[in-house]
Amino acid sequence: AVAAVPDLCTVKVSSDGVIAGAAVTINDLIEALHTFATNYPQSSAVLAGTNLPIKATALADHLERVANNQVRNVGSWAGNLCITKGRPDFPSDLRTILTAAGASMMIIDAAQQRSTVSVEQFLDLDMTGKIIQGLFVPLDQTKQAVLFDTYKVATRCENAHAVINAGFQFT
Repeated sequence: AVAAVPDLCTVKVSSDGVIAGAAVTINDLIEALHTFATNYPQSSAVLAGTNLPIKATALADHLERVANNQVRNVGSWAGNLCITKGRPDFPSDLRTILTAAGASMMIIDAAQQRSTVSVEQFLDLDMTGKIIQGLFVPLDQTKQAVLFDTYKVATRCENAHAVINAGFQFT
């Protein structure tokens, strides 16, 4: 079982961002993003005095509109991206916002060789003999001003595919 592999089920929050194993649920990723925003408020000090959201908060807020709470409690971020990989017409919120955030995925093959790819590179990657190990979401906004936000237009607030998804990051 995947749950027996600790690296796939753990979430680490540091001043640089969030690392989430491939089996981490969407709700656990949301919690980690909120933890980052609470524990590292200085990460967005360059945005002080603006109405711009902290990057971690913007991502968490968007993820809270994905599917519904029951799905987010059992569905992993990696599973969502694998659905997108298998069905390019699947309107994945995660694909859009993680790409905009500059997230990278850690892949490991049968020979224990590790590689790091962007979300978009993953979608074209031959995964034969490989597994997704984890995800890194860079969140440190202290080195330069990063303006980041996401948008979703859907027929309902949650549990509805997006008509339009957008994510913007400007440095």
